[in-house]
Amino acid sequence: MNIFRKLLGATEEAAGNPLDDPATQFGCGLAYFMGEGVEQDHDMAVAWFRKAAQRGHVGAQVMLGGIYWEGSGVAQNKPAAIGWFREAGLQGNADAQRYMAAAYLEGDGVKADEAEAVSWYRRLAMQGDVAGQYALGFGYAHGRGVPKNPSEAAIWYRKAAEQGASRAQICLGLAHSKGDGVSKDLAQAVSWYQKAAAQDVDPNGQMQAQFLLGCAFHHGEGVEKNAEKAAAWFHNAAIHGYAPAQYNLFLAYKFGLGVEQDDAKAVAWVIKAAEQGDSDAQQALAIVNATA
Repeated sequence: MNIFRKLLGATEEAAGNPLDDPATQFGCGLAYFMGEGVEQDHDMAVAWFRKAAQRGHVGAQVMLGGIYWEGSGVAQNKPAAIGWFREAGLQGNADAQRYMAAAYLEGDGVKADEAEAVSWYRRLAMQGDVAGQYALGFGYAHGRGVPKNPSEAAIWYRKAAEQGASRAQICLGLAHSKGDGVSKDLAQAVSWYQKAAAQDVDPNGQMQAQFLLGCAFHHGEGVEKNAEKAAAWFHNAAIHGYAPAQYNLFLAYKFGLGVEQDDAKAVAWVIKAAEQGDSDAQQALAIVNATA
């Protein structure tokens, strides 16, 4: 007989019964939920998960949260899901904390509350979670859920940036470029842009970093002014669809900045940028069409 069937067939009242153990109760819930060794039965799975969850088993609390959140084999009940995610989150479970933060941020299953969302992101951040660190930095940078504090924002952006978060690297670079919460240091700004530009995990972040590097070389901010390198970075971002870079590449080809002057290529790039809604490109395209 399968071990799960032996466990599930036992009487719970028996002295020393292994089913009194939350870990075993959780295992029985998984067995029923997955249909491993027993016939799949979500109602039984929920019953066993609840037994374990009520005794503080974090895994069972997270499973119940997920089941009710998604409506997996039961009626969807987001408030119930939030209740179980809260229990697990208070015990330090990062997955549950992410659900709580997102729920409060978006008002999904609970009333939207940015301060409460930030409190959950803080729990994540304090555990070293990179997304939590970035979100906390964003909150301080923009005064979302906490009072605006550029210095505190820079602290959390740096923690996330040092773990490789490209968005945090960009935000920290921008902070250094403006002296916002940190010392103004254009070379530091460029260094962080370069780190973000080298990553392809976040394509949007990578394109923004490439664009910012193009701007740095164009203006000679933090690096020696170099029109060719500026155009090359704009091109890297433009070919992946970054509209501001496409517009700047239009200017480069129109005026021969770092590339050979080429009206046809200039028009091709301004059209791409305008089609994406870039207002500067739309105005420029209107002028091009009016003078054609």
